[in-house]
Amino acid sequence: MARKVIYVFIALLLVGVAGIVMVNYIPEETTIEEEITRYESENGEITSIQIIQESSERSNSTRREVTIDDRDAIMELFQQGSVTELVPNDRAPTVTYHIEVETTEQSIYTAPTILVSDASFAWGENRFHVNGANALYEAIETSDFSWSTDEE
Repeated sequence: MARKVIYVFIALLLVGVAGIVMVNYIPEETTIEEEITRYESENGEITSIQIIQESSERSNSTRREVTIDDRDAIMELFQQGSVTELVPNDRAPTVTYHIEVETTEQSIYTAPTILVSDASFAWGENRFHVNGANALYEAIETSDFSWSTDEE
């Protein structure tokens, strides 16, 4: 009898843990404004974003970057990303984006690198994601930046 009680207790404990994991795993519906507000409450107001793009091909690799220092332009970038559709990447076999975010409280916050291959992409940390989409990635892919280019 005591053994059954222990088994039932363990089963209920496992079900409870699984329920907590599932509740935390299910993404909540949010907006880019809410995500930016949450990010800035933790890290300070975003003052600058540097986007570094590296493309690798067998015979050639390129590196280009752009820095956005105007807060309105930064917010426009996020707004643009929240309404665009993901476009396939046909520039190079592999494209890597590295994002550095400067805030009022931190000199540089290095966001996870976004790896792009064909139309697929992956990211490390759940930053700047809205309802399963990486808003910043979408904005970068569809924006017309004045890139400074470094050919290697």
